[in-house]
Formats: sequence, structure tokens, C-alpha cells
Amino acid sequence: MRVKAAWRGFNSAFSRETHMAVRSPVFHWLSWLFPLMLFTLISANFSEGTLLNLPVSVINNDNSPLSKTLIRDLNAGSHAKLSALDTNPRTALEQLGSAKDYAILMIPRHFEKDVLAGKQPTTRMYYNGLYYAAGSYAIQDFSGLIAELNAQYRTVLAQEMNKPVPPLAKVTLSYDSLFNASGSYIYYQQFAATIHMLQLFVVTCTIYSLSRGNMLLNLKPFTFALIGKLAPYTLFFLNIING
Repeated sequence: MRVKAAWRGFNSAFSRETHMAVRSPVFHWLSWLFPLMLFTLISANFSEGTLLNLPVSVINNDNSPLSKTLIRDLNAGSHAKLSALDTNPRTALEQLGSAKDYAILMIPRHFEKDVLAGKQPTTRMYYNGLYYAAGSYAIQDFSGLIAELNAQYRTVLAQEMNKPVPPLAKVTLSYDSLFNASGSYIYYQQFAATIHMLQLFVVTCTIYSLSRGNMLLNLKPFTFALIGKLAPYTLFFLNIING
């Protein structure tokens, strides 16, 4: 008897809610019309995909072969597109503030001379924090390039000083990802935004359906009637996710 009563309460609430939802314009707006409009807007927003060849200004105070090699290697990467400026940092800051450039590479004076003398010069790269995603992508290749430069000249300096270079630990396994989905707006961030937006509509639709829950007070048992009332929306949004 309890099973029949539970099924009767569930079936009654499910049938009534399905009938009311199909005929309700609010349900259609909350379930697919408004989400479709927002998802289209998000898709258009993130259609660029991975950020590549971001403009970066260069202030080269050294103009040595080493500094030019550093600029050329950084420009050869996929994320930054470097353009040389004069030695006045004000021009670079103006372009950075107006979003014409997303980062600034500053090479100090006597850069190559200090490197060969073992004085550890500081090469700085700044990015615009207001454009965090674009700025962080613009400087992404910089750290790896500096590490490669340090390893190269570490050996050169050790040979000049007639000192052996300490052996590094042997690595037996080396692997790398050929496709980083988190770096693409299309494959990762658009999907994450879509899921969060869908959660918002699920919560909104649940609140709206429960606000019209006067009939639940007359259906027994209450728990199965509540499940039956929410079941149409659950099935609908599950079909959207699986689709």
C-alpha cells in the first residue's frame, strides 16, 4: 500500500507539473530560450580560441648580440609578437595602458657584458594586470627561455673559469602534452562557462517551480510528490547536458 501511495503521489505531481510547464511561457524562457541566447553570446565571445601572437613591446637598452637573440627567440614563440621601441619607457607604458600591447620586455644596459662576467643581470617583463588572461599568456614563453639561457651560459662560464659543471640527475622519463585544452577558450573556458550558466538556470527554474507548489500541500506522501514535481525539470536538463 505504501508503494502504491508513493507512486500515486509521484505520478500525480509529475503529470501536473509537466502539463503546467509545457503551457508556461516562463518555463520556456528559463529552460531553453534565455539559455540559448546566452550560450550563443558566450560562444561568440570565446570563438577566438587560444591567445596567440599577442603584441609585446621591447625596450632594448643593450643592443648586443645576446639581447637580440633573446628578443628573436621570444618572438619565435607562439604567444608573443614583439615590436621594438625606443629606450623611453613612457611610450611603452602608454601602449600598455591603452591595451595596444599586453606586456613589456625590458633589457638592461650591459646585459651581455654582465652575463659573461657572471654578474646575473635582471631582465624584466611586465604585463597589464587589467588584462590578466592576455597578459599572462603574453609572458608564458619568457620563463622557459630564460631558463634555457641560464643553462647555456652556465656551461660557458664554467669552462672559462676551468671549473667542472656539476652533473645533473638523469631523467629516465620525459613526457609533455601535445594539446592543452585549458589554454583554449573554445574547448575549456567556454565549456566551463556553459556548465556554470546551466547550473544557474537549474537553480532558478527550481525556485520558480517550488514557488508554485501549493498543490504539494494536498498530495501525500509529500516527499514523493516533491520528487515528482522536480522530476520533469531534472530530466529536461539532463537531456541538455547529454546532448
